[in-house]
Amino acid sequence: MKALKWTLRNKRGQASFEVAIAVILLIALLLFAWDMTMIGYNWPALQFAVNEGLRAGAQSSAFDAGEIENYTRTIAKRFGIADPNVVATFAGGMVSVRAEKTVPFTPLTKTIFQLSGLGDGFTVYASGQRSQEPGGV
Repeated sequence: MKALKWTLRNKRGQASFEVAIAVILLIALLLFAWDMTMIGYNWPALQFAVNEGLRAGAQSSAFDAGEIENYTRTIAKRFGIADPNVVATFAGGMVSVRAEKTVPFTPLTKTIFQLSGLGDGFTVYASGQRSQEPGGV
């Protein structure tokens, strides 16, 4: 009878251990999914901000890189993207805006990526070009 009880206790302990491992892996998977969702959200929001900066730059009569960069950052901030790196240039009648933002990972995903040599976060880029409209608005 003692042998039967000992076997049941071992099976209960093993089941608890398996559940604990499964829960840890599930949490890691959910955090990874969260990080990928944030990357998927930041890219189109940043691209929208760049497009708005291009529109403003193409419609202005005098090109002002600082003004276009600040406007692009303001639009990005409305979407929750804080302090993207924005560069606006004008050459050959074309207005160009390029923006980038490094999306930080959650601590668990960050640790996994650092161990694998992939870095601390994922950098999202958005860029575009548009010809300046004659005379501006």
